[in-house]
Formats: sequence, structure tokens, C-alpha cells
Amino acid sequence: MSNARAPKRRRLQAPESGQYVLRKVLDDIPLQAEDADEAVSITCVELWNDNLYIGTSASEILHLVSLPGELESDPPQFILATRLQPSGHANAPNTQDPGVQQILVLPGALRACILCNGTASFYTLPELSPAFPGKEPAGVQWVGGIDENKGRNDPDGAVIMIATTRRILQVRVGDKLRPLRNNIEFPACLRSSRRDTIACVADEKSYSLLEIEQQQKIPLFDISSVSEAETTPSSHLSPNSQGGSHARSTSLGNFATTAGDRPASPDNPDNQMLRLPDPTERSNSPSQGTGTSPRPASRPRSSTAGTSPTSTPRPSLPSKKLKPHVLSPSPNEFMLTTGTTYAEPGVGMFVNLDGDVSRGTLEFDTYPEAILAYTFPDPIDVEKPSEDAQLILALLYKTFSNQPVLGLQIQSIAADDNNSVDQRTWLSLPRDANVFPKNRAGLHQSLTVYRHVFSEVADLLRAVRYEAVRQTAPIAESGPQTKSPSDSTVNSVADYDQKRNAEELRFVQRLGHAVTNALTWSDGHLWHLLPNPLLLRLESELLKALATAEQGYDFTKLNTSLVLSFLGSVREREPQDETEFLSIRYLRQKASFVLFLHLLTTLKANGNLKAACKLTESALHEGELDPRVPLSLLPPLSREVLQGSNGIWINQGILDCLSDFESPLHGFAEAPIDFWLMIKHYLSTWQEKRGFGSIDDKAIFDTCDAALLHVLLHLDSTLTKTDGAQTPTRAKLENVVDHWKGDFDRAVALLEHYKRLFILSRLYQSKKSAKDVLGTWRRICEGEDNADDHVTTDYVLNQIRRYLTVIRDTALVQEYAIWLAKHSPDLAVQVLSDDNSRVKFVPAQVVPLLKSQAPGSVQLFLEHLVFAKNLDRYADDLVGYYLDSVLNVLEESEQARQSLADSYTTYRALTSPKPTYFNFISENAPPEPWWQSRLRLLQLLGSGGYATAHGPSKALTYSIEKVFERLEPFSKYLVSESIILDARQGRHNEALKLLVHGLGDYDTAVRYCYFGGPSSPFGTIDASMLPSREQQKQQFRVLFDEFSQIEDVEERLDRTSHLLGTFATWFDPLEVLNRIPDSWSISQLSEFLLRTFRAATTEKNQAIIIKALSAAQNLQKQAEFIETCEKVGAKLETDNVEAPVQPDNEITSS
Repeated sequence: MSNARAPKRRRLQAPESGQYVLRKVLDDIPLQAEDADEAVSITCVELWNDNLYIGTSASEILHLVSLPGELESDPPQFILATRLQPSGHANAPNTQDPGVQQILVLPGALRACILCNGTASFYTLPELSPAFPGKEPAGVQWVGGIDENKGRNDPDGAVIMIATTRRILQVRVGDKLRPLRNNIEFPACLRSSRRDTIACVADEKSYSLLEIEQQQKIPLFDISSVSEAETTPSSHLSPNSQGGSHARSTSLGNFATTAGDRPASPDNPDNQMLRLPDPTERSNSPSQGTGTSPRPASRPRSSTAGTSPTSTPRPSLPSKKLKPHVLSPSPNEFMLTTGTTYAEPGVGMFVNLDGDVSRGTLEFDTYPEAILAYTFPDPIDVEKPSEDAQLILALLYKTFSNQPVLGLQIQSIAADDNNSVDQRTWLSLPRDANVFPKNRAGLHQSLTVYRHVFSEVADLLRAVRYEAVRQTAPIAESGPQTKSPSDSTVNSVADYDQKRNAEELRFVQRLGHAVTNALTWSDGHLWHLLPNPLLLRLESELLKALATAEQGYDFTKLNTSLVLSFLGSVREREPQDETEFLSIRYLRQKASFVLFLHLLTTLKANGNLKAACKLTESALHEGELDPRVPLSLLPPLSREVLQGSNGIWINQGILDCLSDFESPLHGFAEAPIDFWLMIKHYLSTWQEKRGFGSIDDKAIFDTCDAALLHVLLHLDSTLTKTDGAQTPTRAKLENVVDHWKGDFDRAVALLEHYKRLFILSRLYQSKKSAKDVLGTWRRICEGEDNADDHVTTDYVLNQIRRYLTVIRDTALVQEYAIWLAKHSPDLAVQVLSDDNSRVKFVPAQVVPLLKSQAPGSVQLFLEHLVFAKNLDRYADDLVGYYLDSVLNVLEESEQARQSLADSYTTYRALTSPKPTYFNFISENAPPEPWWQSRLRLLQLLGSGGYATAHGPSKALTYSIEKVFERLEPFSKYLVSESIILDARQGRHNEALKLLVHGLGDYDTAVRYCYFGGPSSPFGTIDASMLPSREQQKQQFRVLFDEFSQIEDVEERLDRTSHLLGTFATWFDPLEVLNRIPDSWSISQLSEFLLRTFRAATTEKNQAIIIKALSAAQNLQKQAEFIETCEKVGAKLETDNVEAPVQPDNEITSS
């Protein structure tokens, strides 16, 4: 099995974990001349522009010129330009440290002052040619004292201080060397720092403040709290041994001295250089000294990791006087160091320009060899300091394993201002520089900054292509996974990789840049002090949690708690720049990835797998590593990984984790369910990110979708119904398929492999592929293996019916409607006749289509047309279909004919009252299809519908002649059908004859006569619904004749007498009496006679009443006529004029 693994490369050395690191300025500094035998050490250095000046213990100055490296990330190369022996090189040294003591470069005046063996000489820059021959003072102990408020860049020259054994000279160094008149009478000055007119100076014993212009002095602290009489070098500096303040004057014009100060005596010329106040003025000072120069008590400070505990033995250093150290960390204060011996802790004290203590003290583990107040320059604008707090760098010795080690102790100058926990950092000088006690070491802030590129940052953050090798799997491939790359594709990928690699290289080369001008040296080694990038510090911390094996990392022994703690610390960090942003993202990804690799390699041995999975998943989400990387290590899912057009690119530091890594998994069965549930949830979260603008690689989401589908299919087929995760897994599977946006062909291949045909149909529905949807359902219905056991065939058939009504493809609907008609005619009829369907069919086209391809569904479709949609024009087709079904059987089967005959015999044998023949056979018909067709035929012919004799019916028009013509050869067997057709044709006599003699259904025959047909209406009967009285009488006479011919005498007498008695008024009495046999008794005709006489009497009485009513009505009308005539009056009509006739009363009166 081939696994996805990273290409092998040289493993980088583990990065340094400290906050600061040292990098050599150059290797193999040529300190010794070719003919020199003695060991030579560096004594002082200066870096200005491209010039590096190195002073040596051999009293030489090396001038080296820097040349840029071939690449931007390469460090500059230094070549030796000149080897200079300055003035004084041949002098006997006046100190314990012979050689070049100081190199003071003045860029504004382009001059340099070099102090060598007590002789100060001046040179031009940059080639160091003698500037002022003959002006080289001797007996010099120190040069410097430049006003730090003004700096060294004044083109008119800078004022420097030259300290001799008797005084401090002030000279202006410019085009000319001009001594100033106001020399300072301060003997044996060893160090000085100046701000404007105030200088803090030190001699061998103590510190003082000098007002240069007014030539005034304020004594400060002793350098050492141990008197010269004390010889115990290991005595500790007690913080309570001194007062909280020193004795001083309240202003620069008033001085106060202590008992330990040197007396101002005229006999001592060294003490007459400054004007001292009258001793009586001391009483006016607010505080008095008590023997030694007091200094504030320093509070104890705890050390950070790397510092030795208090019980650790102090370094066995030689007993010598403490060197004074004076700094000016800000324009308003100075920092001084005090201590007891070099083996004991030192204290840094801060005083302002008035000599008052300005802030809390700093503590050093041992007294420093050199100190430096330093702020790293801003990487972008080197002219301004960065926003980081100012640091105090102290070069000192510490004891480790009873051995003194030289190194830098670095702490913030503001550490005590906010009472923060001690943040001192220890940085040991490399081992080859710790040759104790012969080495000469120092610290210096150069004039020019040095740019350094941490190539390790670029190596870790550089994005490289990750070749994820797919695992062999039995799943059929489709889509882009199966395409073999062509030559043009390979060339295109190679061109893209070449371009991308170049872009990545250019990008990362901008990262990991640091600038510094802090230099430190020891013996023949010279280093820059640099801030260690956040990436390298945290990378080192992360690697502590990883165990290493011979071939790579051993992830089984990962310290997970350390990694989780690491993730928590990274989470709380806010990036300050682009490099830190990229670093934090990389570290989150790498930490989460190593947790995943640990989980992967400990699946079988993990006792708390659920918790481990939860933590790993959370870390993976937080890390936001490309999910294709972890998926490529899971052989069941690695096949789903898509490289995409651009491939998979990850940081080189992450890729290094996969060097020689072998995935322990070979299939789903080798990992527990909990692990795959974690992968499911992890991929689900990634799936929800589709559409995010920050992630525009479609291949990522297509990979996640395919892998998620694969996992869900495995889980759904593995989890039991009793498992609580089964239901949400099934729901998620359906949701993923319904909203599929990934590689469609791959999803089809997976679903086919797992035989999830119904889920496959849902996938096709999501893509609106109607043909594939119906084809998949068809496969299920035709019995193809389907793992969706919860889906039944009936359910799928109903889904087909529903789906056919919502698609618009006419040909497809027709094809599957015909197919459905063969499997479920009822559903096919619903499809073909649905008025709401998007594809509507004309019945004239459907009927012949069904007859030719699905004859089994023709009957249902015609019935639906005739009875549901009231399309009577298809009645002939329906009746013909029923006739064909029945007559074809009767033609060929004697048994069928006998079955009909037996049904008549059985029915006739029933005693009255008995059901209708239709009801009788409906309840007792055999199950043969032709019998069922006959029942439907009877219903159709008789009532026009499926209603029985107990339900309503409707008139149905069909071609009676055609039906009768086809039915006539079998009328002997189809008696009921013949009765119905005779009634439809008006052949009532034949119908009544068949009812009486063919079926023996006497009750139906009676109803036939009354209602005019074999079916009687339901509900309220209106007279208009009945035939005429004469027609009824005619049919009753026919029925009387048929009853008179019944062979069974008893049945004949019973039926005839019952008919005459019930419907006596419909018969002519004389005709009945003439036609009945003489043998009938009066009792048999009693009911008839009674009803007849009653009817006759009723008719007579009705005639009398009518006559009387008519006479009364006539009289009433005559009276009404007379009244009307009287109201109108008479009229006389003549030829010309009509004159009204006067009433009788008027004529009479006249």
C-alpha cells in the first residue's frame, strides 16, 4: 500500500526557544597577524555604514568592509580592508587589559577617536587615516562623554571628554581639534554619561553628578558596598545595609558629602579640581551620610526559567575591583550599578538629573561585566525605536552545574515600574566563547543597524505542493478521479509549480527580518543580539511535546496536554504584524495536525477515545488546516482527495511531520465508530464553509463533500437501529445528498458501490435529472439489489406517480406512464388523467397506446374516463372491453358457459323474497377475471355506473345496437345482459319474458312494469319519473300473461293473484275475468275484486262530487257576471253616436 508522505529533506536544526538569540557577525575573524603567536581577543567594536572596526588585544584595529550577499536573505560578507596599528600600540599598557580600549566614531565630523594603551589618537573616516598628527594625549583612561541629547551627527563636530588621571579634558572634534577651556577637574574618571550640562561620572570607588559649566559636583553611591579592608569575595550585598537615599544638596549649588568622601584639602591637588562648598553648609542639607555613600535598598527579585536558584554556588571569579557602569536610559535619568563582588548579585539604580532616586532598582544575578540600555529598532523604520519596552542588557557570569557561564541577562527597564513578575531572560554565549576566565567580553550599541533574515522562518512558512497519493479502493472510479494526466497537463502543472514556488519564495523572503545594532563579543567571537521570531520560539515549544525517533517523529509518544496548553497560549496571542499572523496560523495548524497524527497512531491503545476525538476535532477546526491533508492519511477516504487545478499547498513545517509517516489504517474496519463519527462531524463543519470568500478552492469542498458522503454511507450501513447515532446519521446522509454540490460523478459511484439506489435517486433529483431519477426507481421496482431496506416497492411506485406529474418531459412521462401501467395500472391511470399534471394527455391518444403496450390498464383508464370524468363517448370502448373479456372466455370455455347456467339455476331455486340477480352474483361470483368483468359489464349496461341496485345510477349512452349484435350469439348465457339491452331498446315484452322465465326474478319484473325498466329510481319519486298510466297498464297486461305461463302451478297462482291484488286498478276487470281460468276460486281473486269494486265506487263518487262542484262553480260564475254587468251599465249603439243608457231608476223618475 502506498501512503501519502512528504518528500524527504534535510531536517532543520531545532529552533532556539529563547526570546533572544545570537548570530555571528562573521566567522573566522582574522585577529592575529600572520607572524603572531599569541592569542588575540576582541576588545572593542564599532559598525558604521558598511565598515566594521574591531579593536584587538594585540593593539590593532581591523577595518572590514561588508559586501551584500548573493541573495537578499544571505548575510553580508566582510572582507579585511586594512590592519591598523594606532598610536600607542607600542606603549606599555596602563591597565590590566592591554590593546585597543575604545573606538569612538563621530559620523558628523567623519572622524574617529581611538584609545590604545592609554594614548588617544584621531583618524578620518572611513579609511582611518591620521587626522591630527602630533595631537595624541597620553595617560588617557577613557574617551567619550558625548552629549546624548545631541548625538554624534553634528557636522560642525562633537564635544567629547577625554579622561586623564588628573582631569577631564573637553575637545571639539571637527575639521580641527579644538580644546575647550572649561576642563573638568575630576581625576581618574573611568566612565561617564552626559545629558546636556549634567554628566554622571565614576572613578574607581563611586559615582557623582557633575554640572559641567558650573563645575559643581554631587556625590552619589559607592560602586562597591564592601570596603577595601574586607577580603571575603563572596559576601552578599544586603539590601538593608544602606539607607533609602543618599546625602546630597538640594540643588547643584549646594553640596553635601559623607564621611567616606575624599576631603577637599589644598594639599591634595586631585581634590582641588572642583569647588567644594563650605563644610558648614552640610548642616543645611535634609539628610546626612553615615560613613559610606548610601544607596536605596533593592528588593529581592525572582528569576525566570534559566536562572539558577539562590542555593546555586556562585562562580569562582578572581577577586578584583568592580568596574563602574553608567548609562542614561532616558534624557532625565542615569542608571548606575553597585554590588559587592563579581560573584554576588549586582543592583542597577536609577537617579534623575538632581541625583534623586527616580524608580525601583534592577537586580542582576552577578555583578555585570558590561551593561547596555537598548531598544530594538523598528524593522520598517530603523530611525525610530520600536514600541517595545527599553531593555537592560547585562553581560555577566552565572553558574550552571558548578561551572561559570558567560551570557546576557536581559530584562525590561520598566519591569519594576508596574510591579510585574520578574521577566529576566538568560541567554548563554555559545560554548566555544565560554573560555573562563581568560576571555575578554563586552557589549556595544553600534551606529548602524544590521539586518538579519531568519531563514528558518521562511523554511517553515514557505508553502510547498503536497502530493496526496490516493489509496487503492474497490469503488468504481468516475469523473476527474479517473482521468490520466496528459503530457500537456503535466507540463502545465510543472510550469505552474515553478511559478508558484518562485512566488512563495519571494513572499517568505519578506518574513523573518530583524534589525539590531546590539553587539556582544567574547575573545575572538562577535555576535549580533537579535529578537527571536515568535514563530521559532513557539515552534521550539511545540517540538518539546514531540518525541523523535530515528526516522522522524514518534507521534505515539506525543505529550497531548502540552500541545493543548500550547494551543491555548497561541489562541490568546494577538498578532502584531504580518509575520506573526502567518506564524500563529501555521502553529495552530501544525499543533492540530500533530494531535490528529497522534490520535491516528493510538486508535487501538487509546483508553478514552471519545474525549480524544472531541479534543482533536476541536483542534482541527481551530487550526483550519486544509482538510485534504488529514483525509489523505485515511486510506478509505484518501481516494476522495482532489488536487484541484492548483494542487494542495501547505507549509513546509507541516509537511515535515509527514516525513516517513505510515498511516496505520487500511480500511474502515480498522478504526472504531467513534473515530468515524468525529470525521463525519469535522467534514460537516467544513462543508458549511462552502461559499466563504476566504476559501475559494472548489477542490477543498468537493473533497469534503465526497469524503463526508463516503463516511455517512459507511456509518449508515454499520450502525444498528438501536444506536442513538443511526437516526441523525441517516438524516445527515439524506440532507447531504439532497443539497449536493460536490463532484456529481463521484457521488454516483459511491452510492452505486453501497447499493443505495433510493438515495441515488434523491441525488438525481437534486440535479433535476428526471430520466436518471425514474431509471433508478425503475431498477428498484424491477428487483435490483437495494440496501435501502426501509423503502418498499409500493412506496417507490407512488413516488414515480408523484414525480411524473411534476416533470415536463412529455416523452419521458409517456414512457414511464406506460411502464407504470404494467406494474400498477391504478397509479398509471392517475398519471395519465391528472388535470394538474404538467404534461397532459388526450384520451384519444392514450387509449390506443395502452391497448398496444399495456392492455391490462385499458379497463381502468376507460372506467376513469367514463365514470370519473363523465366522458360518455368512451362508453362503447369500455363496454366493448368488458364484452371482449367475457365473450372471449365463453367462446373458448365450456366450463365458463356451465358456470353461467349454474348461476341461473341456483338463483331460480331461491325462494321469495330474494335479492336481484346482480346482487346475488356480486356476493357469490367466482374469482375469475372474466366474472369480475361481467359484473362491471352488468353495472355499466344496467345503471351506467358501478352502483349496485342499492345505489343511484345515471343514464349512460352507448351503442346498444352494436352491443346487442355482439351479445346476441350468447344471449342464452347472458340473460341479465339481454334483459338490460331489451329494456334499452324498448323491447319490454322480451325483457319481461326473460325476467319471468329466464331468471325467475318476479319482483324485478313487477318493478320493471311500474318504473318502465329493470332499475328503479332512488329517493323521492316524482310522477314525471314514471312511465305513463297506459304504458304501465300495457306492461302489466304482458306481465299477467307471462305469469299465467309459469310452469309451476302453485307459483303461477301465487304470482298472478299477487300481481292482480297489488295492481288491480291497472287492469280491466272484464278482461281479467275473461282470461282467468274457470278453475280459480273466488278467494284467489278476492283481493283483486275488492280493489276493483273499491276503485269503481271511488270513481263513481268522484264523478258525483265533481258534477256537484261543477254546478256550484257555474252558479258562482253567473253571479259574478251579473255583478259585473250592473257595474258597467247598458250602452246604446247607433250608427254615429254612442250614448250611454240611463239606469232604470233615472228613467222611472223622469
